[in-house]
Amino acid sequence: MAIRYVDADSTPSGNGTTNAIEGANRAYASLNEWEAARQAVLTEVEECVCGSNGISHNADVTSTLINGWTTYADYYIYIHSDAASKASLSWSNSKYRLYVADASALQPLEDYVRIDGLQIGKSSSNGNLQACLYAWNQTASANDIRISNCLLRQAGNNTYTEPGIYFNAATIIGYIWNCCVYGLGTNISAGNTAIHLNSLASASVYSCIAIGGLRGIGRVAGTVTAKNCYAHFTSTGGVGYAGTFSTFEDCAASDTTGSESGLDSIAYSTSSGAYFTNLGAGTEDFHITASSALINVGTDTSGDAAPMNFTVDIDGETRTGTWDIGPDEYVAGSTPLTAQLADDAFIWVEL
Repeated sequence: MAIRYVDADSTPSGNGTTNAIEGANRAYASLNEWEAARQAVLTEVEECVCGSNGISHNADVTSTLINGWTTYADYYIYIHSDAASKASLSWSNSKYRLYVADASALQPLEDYVRIDGLQIGKSSSNGNLQACLYAWNQTASANDIRISNCLLRQAGNNTYTEPGIYFNAATIIGYIWNCCVYGLGTNISAGNTAIHLNSLASASVYSCIAIGGLRGIGRVAGTVTAKNCYAHFTSTGGVGYAGTFSTFEDCAASDTTGSESGLDSIAYSTSSGAYFTNLGAGTEDFHITASSALINVGTDTSGDAAPMNFTVDIDGETRTGTWDIGPDEYVAGSTPLTAQLADDAFIWVEL
C-alpha cells in the first residue's frame, strides 16, 4: 500500500511521504497536488490521508479531479481523513476540509474510489451542478464508488442547482453510508438535490441525512436501495424523497414521503421535538437528541452484503439494539465533546 499525506498548512510542493508541514519530506499542500503527482497504473492500494497538523488549519480550496489513473478492484484509490480530522456532524474549521468556490469540490472520474471521513464543502457557486462530490465518467461495468462517514456542506446559493452528492454515469455501482449532506439553496430544479442519483447502475444509501433544496434524496435512474435515512427539503414544492426505489426501508422524512407510517412528518426543526442538537444557520449539529423521533426506529443492516454491513456510526460508536435513523447512533448518558490537544488537533471523546 502506498500512503501519502495532504495538509493545507504544508509548504507547497511537498512529496507527501509524511504528515509534516515543513522540511524536505512534508505533506502535499492540497488534494489536487497529491492527485496530479500520483496518477498511475496502480499495482497496490493508493492511500491518501488528509489532516490538519499545522497551526493555521487552512482550508484546502482547490477543486480536485481524480482522472488519469488505472484502478482495479484490489488496487483502488482510498482517500480518508486522519483520526484528528475525521468528519462528525458539526462542521469544524480546525479539521481538514476541502472547501471550494465556484466549482465541484471533488470529482472522482475513475473506477474503484473510496472516500471516508472527509469534510467537503462549497463556499460559493456561480453555475449549475457544482456539487460537493460529483462522480462521473466511470466506465467499467464492475466499478465500486464508496462514500462513507462524510459531512458535505453546500454554499446555499438560491440561483443555481447545488447537488451535494451527484452520481452521473450509467455504470456507477455506488455505496453511501453514515453521511450528512446539507446547506443547499432553494432553487426549484431537480438537480438541487442533496443526494442526486441521476445516472447509475445501482446505489445503496444507508444511514444518511439528506437536507436538500428541492429534494433530499432523488433517484432518476438505476437500482437504488435506501435504508435508515432522513430527508428534508427547503424549496417550494419539494419532497424528501423522489423517484422509485427498489428497496425503501425505515426511511424518515419531514414530509409524507417516508417509507412507512410513523416515519413521515418528522419536522426539521428544533422547536418541534428537538430532533437534532442544533439547526442554527452556520452552527448546525446533526447529532440526534434524547427526544428525537429518529431513535430506535431503524433497522439493523449489519447482515447486509459488504460494504453495507458496517456496525458503527459516523463517530465510531457501535450501533446496538434497534438502530437509530441517520449517521448518528444516540447513546444515553454520553455527551459528544471536542477536546483540544496541545498540538491544536481535535479528537472526539465521550463522557
